[in-house]
Order: sequence, then C-alpha cells, then structure tokens
Amino acid sequence: MNKTFLVLPKSFSAKIFLFLIVTMVCMGSLFNIVLISIQKRAYKASYDAHGATLIRLLAHSIRLAVFIGNEDEMHAPVSGLLQQDDVFEVVIWNKEGEVLLQKTKDPTGRLRSTGKSREMSMALSNMTRVAIRA
Repeated sequence: MNKTFLVLPKSFSAKIFLFLIVTMVCMGSLFNIVLISIQKRAYKASYDAHGATLIRLLAHSIRLAVFIGNEDEMHAPVSGLLQQDDVFEVVIWNKEGEVLLQKTKDPTGRLRSTGKSREMSMALSNMTRVAIRA
C-alpha cells in the first residue's frame, strides 16, 4: 500500500502549500455555510411577504361578500387565488369564527369546495372553550 499521502512533506514550501490549500478549503466551506443561511433567511422573508400580499388582496376582494355572507360572491376570488402554484387551501372565517368557505386543491390539481363546515365550527368552538378555561 502506498503511504505517500499519510506522511507530511519534509520541505518547508510543501508544508506552506499544504497549509494554504487546507485553509482555503476551510474558508470556502465556511463562506458557503454563511451564504446559504443568508439566502435561506431572505427566501423565508420573501415568501412570507408574498403570502401576506395574497391574503390582503383576497381580504380586499371579498370584503363585501363576507359582510353580507354571500358564498357565491366568494367563489371567483378564491378560485383565482387557488390557481397560484404555492396556494393549496383557502379558508374564510367570519368574525364569530364560523367557516364561510373552504376550498382545497387536490394533489391532482382539481379544486374541492366545502361551504360551512359543521366539524370546523365545532372544533373552533371547542378551541375557544379550552382557551377561555385556561
């Protein structure tokens, strides 16, 4: 077996050269880790801002329909929002916490729509009771 890579070089210039190579590899790895973490934070901030923008646009476009309680007026803006690639579900609640409209995008790409969900309103009322007791 060849042991040339296990033995440190004996000349001073070879030792400096090896030290510089190891230092550059370590610095490159460190810079990559730092840059990846910076990019991850920037992506998360951008994604959160995009989500908040979509929520504000939906809230503005269905304000009157929620006030009146007209589900038919809510379907068009919700369907338009669900055509975005990064939106998988839209749920609209009123002030009392009742679900007015819930639409979910199936994995196949088709839309599934449910109106006022009794299970959802029961779960919200149970959550409210638990929060009041606590």
